[in-house]
Amino acid sequence: MHTQPTSRFAILANIPRVFLTAALLISATTVFAQPAKDAAKEEPKETLRVEVGKPLQAAQELITAKKYPEALLKVREADAIAAKTAYEQFFIDRMFGAVGLGMGDNALAAKSLEAVINSGKLEVVERLRFLEALTSTNYRMKEYTKAAQWGTKAMQETGVSPDTRLTVAHSLYLTNDYAGAARELATLIMQTEAAGKVPTEDQLRILASSKEKQSDMAGYLAGLEKLLAHYPSEKYWADAIYRVESKKTFAERFSLDAYRLKFALGLVKEPNELTDMAELAMSGGYAVEAQKVLVYGYSNNILGKEGNVAQQKKLRDTVAKEIAEDKKRAPTADPAKGKTGQALINNGLDQVLKGDFERGLAMMQQGVTATNLKRPDDEKLRLGIAQVFAAQNAKAVETFKTVQGADGAADLARLWTIYANRKPAG
Repeated sequence: MHTQPTSRFAILANIPRVFLTAALLISATTVFAQPAKDAAKEEPKETLRVEVGKPLQAAQELITAKKYPEALLKVREADAIAAKTAYEQFFIDRMFGAVGLGMGDNALAAKSLEAVINSGKLEVVERLRFLEALTSTNYRMKEYTKAAQWGTKAMQETGVSPDTRLTVAHSLYLTNDYAGAARELATLIMQTEAAGKVPTEDQLRILASSKEKQSDMAGYLAGLEKLLAHYPSEKYWADAIYRVESKKTFAERFSLDAYRLKFALGLVKEPNELTDMAELAMSGGYAVEAQKVLVYGYSNNILGKEGNVAQQKKLRDTVAKEIAEDKKRAPTADPAKGKTGQALINNGLDQVLKGDFERGLAMMQQGVTATNLKRPDDEKLRLGIAQVFAAQNAKAVETFKTVQGADGAADLARLWTIYANRKPAG
């Protein structure tokens, strides 16, 4: 039995803001018109007339002092001059952009930044910074299509920041271009990992969600596994296990193995889940495991108060009786003597669950080498689980690597591997 996790898979987080106020400022030496020293030797340079440059210089000083409303008045004064040249308009738009970013007036900033970029007068070294600022500004305005378009242009330049690619991915996601969002995130994550760094949780969440939106469940689960490896949480674990169990190809014989992982993670919290796991353990011949589950349920006031209390008590009595009978047999029974490969594995796992790790694991190791096993991958999965129980995590990871199959064994092995890699040994 498996239940869908109650928490939804949260996707979007805040996008980093790219402010460019300082980069938009013009130096005082460029504001006023400067006559050429030798007209015969130098090409005529574009300049600002004094009546335009003077209010812009004042605006620059006010922006430096963060007096944006006063600066805006000065820029408007310059903009009101008649018959402005394209060069003068270029500087006025730069200053409008600076004021807009400083004031948080995204509409003003976006309009001005776009005009500056389209003017064709930006230096090559400035173009990327302005494109990134315009991308971020459009995103804050929820103009996601424009943000994606300008961000795409920014990514064609050398040295684009990871934040801009992430902004583009967010924008594509929010315009339902999930394939595009996944493409940009995959590139960003690959670049991050190649640099020896860990992708952010936000990057991995958007990638996983983009895959889900495309009904790419394999891609979604792969994304979840990356999240679990770097940012484990109950909601991610619950969702990942649920997705594995929900696959059409998932074999019910792995239900107990899935429960074991959920129980280890503290995710088995409902009365019906606890009794279901205990009954599966009993059916497999693991009374001690069933008892541990029931003891947990009763000691945490989950069982005995809610659900079918009478059934819970009957199950507890049945388990206790089986354990008592098992103890009577123990002095005369050799769990390994004369056993087939399958029996060695089953009895070995039982010994591990009882705390006899050395003997139990030895039996299981002997059992998995048998040639007559019906489902070898099943048994290698359980050997790996037993090694985790015995705190032999490194060995467990190596064992899980050998598990194959499309019926749930390999999927569970990958999840158990993530758990083993994060679970302290000993």
